[in-house]
Amino acid sequence: MYHEYPCYGDDSISAFEAFLQHLADHDFFGNRHFMPQTSLLIQPVDRFTRVARLETVVADMDAFLTGLGHPPSVAAPLSKPHPLEMRDKNKIHGSTKKEHYLTPVAAHLIGHLYRSDFQAFGYDLRI
Repeated sequence: MYHEYPCYGDDSISAFEAFLQHLADHDFFGNRHFMPQTSLLIQPVDRFTRVARLETVVADMDAFLTGLGHPPSVAAPLSKPHPLEMRDKNKIHGSTKKEHYLTPVAAHLIGHLYRSDFQAFGYDLRI
């Protein structure tokens, strides 16, 4: 599925910039993995009682599960990549520090592509 995207498996900074430019030029190709999260919501974000953030997903899910009366330990596997993702040797995983890729060009493209997410979820656009 991902091999159709330019620079697939290339972890260089220029490849990441080319990938972002491709998303901007081709309207995400309809792939939900890359679409702004706000475009996937069934209602405005302020109508949800809880929103988990990827960077704090384990803690957020701990609180959610505890509130439902479930043991928070159920959320622990969320701190690791999914086994299906680990099978693909060419896939670049989130373990790489974002600073490696976050050039001024990349930051501008990310801000443009995901402006609605930054605004709706309260992230600083100065990434």
